[in-house]
Amino acid sequence: MDRADAEAKQGRQKVATTRRITEQLASDMESAVGITHKLGEFSNNIGSILDVIRGIAEQTNLLALNAAIEAARAGDAGRGFAVVADEVRALATRTQTSTEEIQHMIENLQESSKQVVEVMGRSQEQTRACVEQTREMDSALQSIADRMGAIKEMADQVAHAAQEQIVVSQSVAHHVTGIAEVAHETEREARESANSSEVLADLAAKQQQLIAHFKV
Repeated sequence: MDRADAEAKQGRQKVATTRRITEQLASDMESAVGITHKLGEFSNNIGSILDVIRGIAEQTNLLALNAAIEAARAGDAGRGFAVVADEVRALATRTQTSTEEIQHMIENLQESSKQVVEVMGRSQEQTRACVEQTREMDSALQSIADRMGAIKEMADQVAHAAQEQIVVSQSVAHHVTGIAEVAHETEREARESANSSEVLADLAAKQQQLIAHFKV
């Protein structure tokens, strides 16, 4: 009984440790989900900035195109300006290309973040379920420990009652032995009394014979 009680307590300690670890894991998962949401917000902000940059690049490209047209109209006087306009236009084009690439990477990042949030959300639900199960297990083990304690108390009471019964039985046996000894003693004394009565009867008979003899 003591061993079972000790094992039940040890089981409760292990469950309590698992529960603490699981609750900490659930807390960490919550924090990770929050961080991932913030990452998604930052990605959206970057996307907004890229939209602005893309708009500027498009306007720059348009202005460079207009400048190149005006430079062509100016002839030789506008050649230097045309070169600058071409460079600006090329820069705007590269900016647009880079912006599109960054936008694509951000979209991939947002999609990955969304998937991570979904996976972590499911994991969080499973972790919460695990926490609830460990709580129920802890409660069940506590109930078992309480019942085992009650059984142990009853067993102690039964053992105590059995010990008292043994003492009473020994006392009864002692008294029975005493009664038997008294009975044997009484029987012996009765036999002795019977023998004495026979002797007295014989003496009385002899006395009567003597008396009768003297009368004759």
